[in-house]
Amino acid sequence: MELELQLKSDMNLFGSFIFSERKKLGFGKKKFGQLCGGLSETYIRNLEEGKANITLKSLVKLKFGMNSTIATIITRNRRSFSNKTLKLALNEDFDTAKQNFSNRLVAIMKSRKLNSIEFSNYLGMDESATNKYLNDSENPTYLMLLRFAYVLKVEVEDFFDYAGPLPDNTNFKPRYLSP
Repeated sequence: MELELQLKSDMNLFGSFIFSERKKLGFGKKKFGQLCGGLSETYIRNLEEGKANITLKSLVKLKFGMNSTIATIITRNRRSFSNKTLKLALNEDFDTAKQNFSNRLVAIMKSRKLNSIEFSNYLGMDESATNKYLNDSENPTYLMLLRFAYVLKVEVEDFFDYAGPLPDNTNFKPRYLSP
């Protein structure tokens, strides 16, 4: 499936970024993991080798260890964000990150004129499962973020640009995920 290939590519790029940032900080995997909320040395190695499908919770731990934001980590410093977005994102804990993500996902869906039933159908998911993400009660993996982005025709980082403009709706047509 196309998204699994994108996941692998993104995870390899993401892993290289984490590796280079860890080296810039001058830490080994064990010390870096400790700074990142107790992520294990094995998990750090798997991230750096592109073998881990990172979750939002782990992204929050990484951002604290790297003194960064989720959006900056995901984009690997390729995109700038407004000061308001950075201010909102810099000190967010996991619960706040889930809430901010869910709010942004709902805002993008509304701007795309999709309700949760339609969104679930495009995702090929049960509505109750989709609602867990919309109500900030689920910890999304990067693959799930890719799935949401694919259906909504946005970039993953758009979910974390909390104060940024909503994506342009010109020629928007949602895409179904292939089974």
